[in-house]
Amino acid sequence: VNSFMLCLFLVAVVGVILMKTLKKDFARYSMAEAEELYNMDKAADDIGWKQVGGDVFRRPTSLHAFCILLSAGSHIAVCVLVVLLLCCCNSSYKQRGSTGTE
Repeated sequence: VNSFMLCLFLVAVVGVILMKTLKKDFARYSMAEAEELYNMDKAADDIGWKQVGGDVFRRPTSLHAFCILLSAGSHIAVCVLVVLLLCCCNSSYKQRGSTGTE
């Protein structure tokens, strides 16, 4: 019960921080066009989500190696999750020394 309440509290804190940030960004982007043109003269670079967008949607330099590493990592993660699920269900080892061959 205590860990559940702690998780709810942490989710609420992250949610409040995210909402404050998004509220500022939405207010900034929803300004009138006249104000936006006036402010563009003052601000030389983009701020907020626009600045991050260039890095997020950029193509990786070595796409082939990235795909190989991503697929190998996902394969290992799925294998680990399947083994943990089998261990939790206690279906992989029915008797000592057996590996589910029966």
